[in-house]
Amino acid sequence: MKHHIAVIGFALSACIAVAAPTTVSADEEVDALDDMYQRAVRRAQGGRISDAINIFKELVNADSEWVSAVFNVSSLSEQIGSWADCVVYGQRYLYLAPLADDADRMRTRIARCARYGEFGATLSVPEVNAENATITVNGMAMGDGTMAPILLPPGTYQLGVTANRFNPHSEEVELPAEGAVERPITLTVELRYGGLTLASEIEGGTVTVDGEAVGSLPVTEPLRVLEGRRLVVIEHEDYHTWQRYIDIVDSRTANIRVNMLPSDYYIEDL
Repeated sequence: MKHHIAVIGFALSACIAVAAPTTVSADEEVDALDDMYQRAVRRAQGGRISDAINIFKELVNADSEWVSAVFNVSSLSEQIGSWADCVVYGQRYLYLAPLADDADRMRTRIARCARYGEFGATLSVPEVNAENATITVNGMAMGDGTMAPILLPPGTYQLGVTANRFNPHSEEVELPAEGAVERPITLTVELRYGGLTLASEIEGGTVTVDGEAVGSLPVTEPLRVLEGRRLVVIEHEDYHTWQRYIDIVDSRTANIRVNMLPSDYYIEDL
């Protein structure tokens, strides 16, 4: 995440962050992005505000955590009366750099642009059943775990929530000009699967996994089995029942060798 920002003034009384990312890399793609950043700064300093905003947006699309580019979109958008971008990118900036020295100034800018744009509706996600959730609005991350109310102009938004080991959630939210819209989210657990093979010289019988019949011996093609500890039982009319708990791991195959005792074989009690 690029946090280091140097701010200078230029014509039209705008402030832009002119520092490129502090991380130095020999990678050509990174160099190209740095060149784009400097080009956007020159466009802004030369008064070509709309061009500069478009380039900064391209940089944000390439690297969503490029803090100074996000800052510049908000700051420059205010200069040309693009109130929605001023507010949305300003709140994105606060999400990325909540403790920045200019965070209070950004909050003031957001309130000012929202007032000029005559919109005051908020969208929030007060509760998600996953602590590691990331909440996005139109693809832009705006909250971790939960999302505090954010100001948005009226319209339709795509609200997304993702979390490790949960299925992603996506829904359209219609936001009015005024009011508070809350969307508590309940994610469903992502089902993960591993494989299971059962090698044996014995043929036939019935193989069950957690009580569900899945085939017969031998099992040479991996069965798709839900992750976790599973009870595998094999019943065969010529052999004693075989059963075993097997730990199934996501995306891995458990290869088990099955040996069964003939049905006429008994161990005498001592």
